[in-house]
Amino acid sequence: MFLYIAIAIVNLCSEFSFFYMYYALQAKRFHIAKMMLLIVVPTIIILFISPLPKFLLAHFGISTLLTAHVINLALNLLFLIAVGERDIKKTAFYTLFSYMLWFIFSLGFAGFLDFCTSRWNPSVYFSYLLNILFSFLLVWVMSKAIPKYDLCRITAYLQSQIDTWPKTIVLYPAFLFFTTIMDSVRSEDVAYSITLFLTCMVVLFVLLAVLRSTSARINMEDKERAQQTVIDQQNLYIQSLEEIHQNTRRLRHDYKNMITSLYLQSKEGNLQEIEDAMGKILEDFDMDIGRKMNLTNQLANIQVMELKSLLLNKITIINRLHNGFRFEVLYPVDDLIIPKMDLVRALGILLDNAMEEVSGNGGDISLMILREERLLTFVVDNSLHHEVSMAELYREGYTTKGEGRGLGLSSYRKLIDKYSNVSSQTVIQEGRLIQELQIEVK
Repeated sequence: MFLYIAIAIVNLCSEFSFFYMYYALQAKRFHIAKMMLLIVVPTIIILFISPLPKFLLAHFGISTLLTAHVINLALNLLFLIAVGERDIKKTAFYTLFSYMLWFIFSLGFAGFLDFCTSRWNPSVYFSYLLNILFSFLLVWVMSKAIPKYDLCRITAYLQSQIDTWPKTIVLYPAFLFFTTIMDSVRSEDVAYSITLFLTCMVVLFVLLAVLRSTSARINMEDKERAQQTVIDQQNLYIQSLEEIHQNTRRLRHDYKNMITSLYLQSKEGNLQEIEDAMGKILEDFDMDIGRKMNLTNQLANIQVMELKSLLLNKITIINRLHNGFRFEVLYPVDDLIIPKMDLVRALGILLDNAMEEVSGNGGDISLMILREERLLTFVVDNSLHHEVSMAELYREGYTTKGEGRGLGLSSYRKLIDKYSNVSSQTVIQEGRLIQELQIEVK
């Protein structure tokens, strides 16, 4: 009985290390209750069906190692879907990738353990204890490696490259064949233990090389996008200047006619008509030229290229939607203490949600960027046309805009919660949704 309890504890720790990697590689938070469900239920099921691999081997000649991996992968995938993972294709990729990392590390550890204990025969409970310690060691290693080497971004890129069912399905039999080959190397012989350990190390180094190469490719694509962003910015500035020039020429062309009209009206004493005409002239000037000049001046204060690129893109979209937009940058923005891309993602989510809310409803959006001595504040303010529950606003899946939405603000919350120097505040006031993002800067 005690032996079964020990095996169950080892399996629980192994499942915990696997599911930790699954969620950590996606930068997802997990609830304690959900994690307990994920690690306890599969462990109980595996204990009940543990005779199945031997039965299949005896009657059908199927490898027990292959059967074990198929059962583990299938159960993990099914339970992840059962607890709410909706993107099955993405879930299948991350399940396999996490299991692969877990397998390589655990098998290498097993080979190393076999080698160390080859000259003496330790208690089986001692081996179980080492396996439990290894599970927590693996969690610690991954908690340090994932943020340091940006593994979330790399794995997300890899997942996007094989985001089709045929490619995803092919990966599973390929991996199962690889695991069967690797498992079959394990033996009581010392030489085989060394071979197993060294083979796992080679595989690990190959995997690290692939991840490094992928990181370099991502950086290259980022540089290309940055270069394209510079070109787009230049084109936008040129277009704005050309529009200002054309409007100035038009006003210059009409200047004489307008002055003549005002002169005749003044002689006739039509003061009200003069006031109306002057108001119309000033309004046209402010709408056509003043607005574009103000936008150009405000963007000049944004000296962070990635942030300026985001704002140019969003402003262009808002103008196409013909929604009102007010933009103010009171002081230059030139330094940040958090990664630029995280700020771009966070602000992009706030602006996207504001645009979705006002689109087709005749609303307006304002963006104000304030810079104090040690505080940078972004205020996104938009008119509100739906009832919003403040208690549910950041819950994943909550939306007022229809099916398939509701992921943005939950992702926004997870993003800013990574940083102790970033805070967020949301209020609803006089029919408007106001969201503040504050960053402590150097």
